[in-house]
Amino acid sequence: MSSNSLKKISLSLAVFAIILLLYLFARDWIQSIDIAISQWVIQFRNPILDPLFLLITKLANAQFIIFFIVIAVIVMAALFKKPLRAVMYGLSIAFGNLVVNPTIKNIILRERPEESLRMVYEASYSFPSGHAFASAMIYPLIANFLIRYTALGRYPKLVYATTNILVLLIAFSRVYLGMHYFSDITAGLALGYVFYLLTRDLTDIYFNKYLFRKAV
Repeated sequence: MSSNSLKKISLSLAVFAIILLLYLFARDWIQSIDIAISQWVIQFRNPILDPLFLLITKLANAQFIIFFIVIAVIVMAALFKKPLRAVMYGLSIAFGNLVVNPTIKNIILRERPEESLRMVYEASYSFPSGHAFASAMIYPLIANFLIRYTALGRYPKLVYATTNILVLLIAFSRVYLGMHYFSDITAGLALGYVFYLLTRDLTDIYFNKYLFRKAV
């Protein structure tokens, strides 16, 4: 794993840890900031943006994650002849989004914003945002794969810029819809990005070292 990746992982984990500590030991302070941000964002709701963000937020819900894993494995295996990489990506995505994130939610037990602010009903807890986590992990993996194995590799900056905008829109949608606080989505983005880097780099290490050595 490169020093650059280790620095990004360390920084992202630090962001997650700081937010978690603030929630645990300065709860009233961070809650007041979160509420103020939510109230500011919610004032921009309107008949045009409401359906748009309701659609955008679906791009990282649990049903989408399961659908994505199945389709990604099929496409990567059948079209790109990368079955083992597809399985490793799929298992990592499933573990991060369906095990790690829900477990943290059930340990922290942070309640979502009050029901009067929510545009969507969800029963799970709030911290960290699962949608932010999923988007920060899945879409960079898609971008990385497209840049490596398709003609879009000629335009890496465009691919990553588009990916980053989509990830941020999904995260923002959670505050706009009243489903999460700002600290929830920030923590979710940080932790999801860590899982993206670990998945990408550890998979590469496996292919570049273990399989190469085995072939030799």
